[in-house]
Amino acid sequence: EWDGAAVAAALSSIAGLEPQGEIEQRVFKRSYFVTSNDAIVLARQALAEAGLAARVVASHARFLDVLPQCGGKGAAMAHVARMLRFRPEQIV
Repeated sequence: EWDGAAVAAALSSIAGLEPQGEIEQRVFKRSYFVTSNDAIVLARQALAEAGLAARVVASHARFLDVLPQCGGKGAAMAHVARMLRFRPEQIV
């Protein structure tokens, strides 16, 4: 259900969001610099209005990553743990 091009298109006209360089873009992640306080709220609204299920992760008041709804470090860790048959209490 992830369409990175549609995510980029939905966010392209938001003032205060600047795409990070190509090296920071991934198949399942779009990364931006935040230069406006309203940009994060506007990004979430734009994605919802476009009907795109995505997780918006803001950090350090200047970075924004957009991931698939079920993506992220926690989901990746849980997936690997299941594959290796680790219980949560075995993971640090």
